[in-house]
Amino acid sequence: MESNERMLSQRTHMIPPDLEAVDEETPFNPYVKAFRDGGNMSRQLPECIYSCAILAWLVSPGGWNMVKMCMPSFWAVLVSYVLQFGFGFFLLSTVGSDPLTSTCDGTSSALQFLALFSLCSLVVKDLLETFDMHLWMTMFPVADKHERLMLRVYRDHWGNQHTRPDSGVTRRDRILFYAILIIPKIMLAVLVLMAGCGVIVRSATNFDIVLNALAAAFILDLDEAIFQLYIPRFVRNLFQALTPLSVSPLEQSERPRRFGWASRNHFYLVICPVLIVALVERLIWCS
Repeated sequence: MESNERMLSQRTHMIPPDLEAVDEETPFNPYVKAFRDGGNMSRQLPECIYSCAILAWLVSPGGWNMVKMCMPSFWAVLVSYVLQFGFGFFLLSTVGSDPLTSTCDGTSSALQFLALFSLCSLVVKDLLETFDMHLWMTMFPVADKHERLMLRVYRDHWGNQHTRPDSGVTRRDRILFYAILIIPKIMLAVLVLMAGCGVIVRSATNFDIVLNALAAAFILDLDEAIFQLYIPRFVRNLFQALTPLSVSPLEQSERPRRFGWASRNHFYLVICPVLIVALVERLIWCS
């Protein structure tokens, strides 16, 4: 009893005198609060330039205001495509020509693998980000006409809160999002993967391996710099107000392998493709 009082006194001593507890009887555990407010499975729209274009389109009221709100995001996406695809194709065209070599010999195999593993990890991360965009889009029902993005909070039988869409997305908009955002994003990741792995294993020196790996990573991350520079702050702030969409317990129970087993073994499900892709790329360029 005295020990508990002493610990409580120490905690109270650490609180600044100008702060007062809202409810002294209900301290909370962050994990329990997160589970109660959003369930144990949610889908979040990644904070990137491509998601920004989708979000700006969905939150717009329609008409001329839609054009004014969405154009900065789509222009930024176009700039990103020009830069990233341009650098990617140039990098791919240099494989096998000066100052690169025509074989994979002459440099450290261990350093090659480290660079390949690092680049493949970045590419798989980018692809998983694209997959998260796809999963977030599947949470919305089909609408007949453009509906401004609206969310609603529901509560399950255990008292946990779940945020779900209260608006839909038209088939035309879905096709637009996949055609000009999601599919080109996948193509860009594959291009950087092929070009980056090629210049890594065909580097003339060990130092060039590091430089070429950094060059490939720079191309892949260019969209992040464009997002921070060219997208207005009020548009980027939309992500802060965007609550993750929850998968209900019933939906999880219908697919236990996808929502249970896959979540527990996430690390192994990610590292295995990274290793496989790194080995396959080395075989492709060194055969």
